[in-house]
Amino acid sequence: MTKRLFALPRGAFCVLNAACRRDLDVFVAGLLAAEPAGRRFLFRTAADFVAARLAMEPRLMASLGEAEVEQRTQDRREPGTPGGLTVLGSHVPKTTAQLERLLSGAALEAVGLKGDAVLDLSRRNKAIAEASNRTYAALEAGRDVVLFTSRKVCSSPDPAQALDLGRQVSDALVSVVRQLPLRPRLLIAKGGITSSDLATRARSVAP
Repeated sequence: MTKRLFALPRGAFCVLNAACRRDLDVFVAGLLAAEPAGRRFLFRTAADFVAARLAMEPRLMASLGEAEVEQRTQDRREPGTPGGLTVLGSHVPKTTAQLERLLSGAALEAVGLKGDAVLDLSRRNKAIAEASNRTYAALEAGRDVVLFTSRKVCSSPDPAQALDLGRQVSDALVSVVRQLPLRPRLLIAKGGITSSDLATRARSVAP
């Protein structure tokens, strides 16, 4: 694998057809040998690549018993401990189904951010401020919050414009979190762009 990576000309594109985690592990092994030798790569990947790159072992979903332990831990939180914040920017059907399940079975403060509002310059700042204020009030009271964008996708037939619309919505989510005057007990992000933007640009919640 390392030899194949070295054989790639500068600026070339490489598509990895990984059928399982082991394929990713083999690729990462070659990558780790190529990088110290001066080769640099830019990746567009799914989450499994990140786990393989960090040598994170696959883990099953939390069991019901583990979830109950977490719930009891939350119930014993010290007074004044902020709630946790989950931010959903992904619009794929699976994420929407997960959001519906989350809202139906957990005592959460649901804060929706409408895409059409944040794309309208006359309403954008007000929509962001209202969402941030609602999120802050719930977190300060110790309640967990799920912040999500409306499930209606704001898009365009023009690829460049569609990308810009998505960026504006993502920027609005970051702005909501950035305006929080406290740091949530925990922060969970769902969606590739959402996760990247919150990690790199929502400075108010960074360590």
